[in-house]
Amino acid sequence: GTTVAGMFRRLFWFVSGVIAGITGMAWVKRRAAEMREAITFESVMALVKDVVVASYQRVVLALARNGLFIGAHRDIDGTENTSPSPARPARRHIASRPHNSHR
Repeated sequence: GTTVAGMFRRLFWFVSGVIAGITGMAWVKRRAAEMREAITFESVMALVKDVVVASYQRVVLALARNGLFIGAHRDIDGTENTSPSPARPARRHIASRPHNSHR
């Protein structure tokens, strides 16, 4: 049969589970409300702007590194400089022969 101690043990774990569930749901609801307040149209648009600006800068930098971006830019003193940057020799990659383990 079931002892009194066994019933109290089951009751203890049942009540503990109920309390943990209620506490967890309250935390989830509070966290969801905080996130809902933090996500506004302005914050989303600021994030989109940051991503677009960073992507544009990466593309321009990649093109400049490959010598494909030659455009008017301003020198440090503010005067416009239309001359291309000093030419760097093109980097050439010479692929090594494929290694074959069947020799």
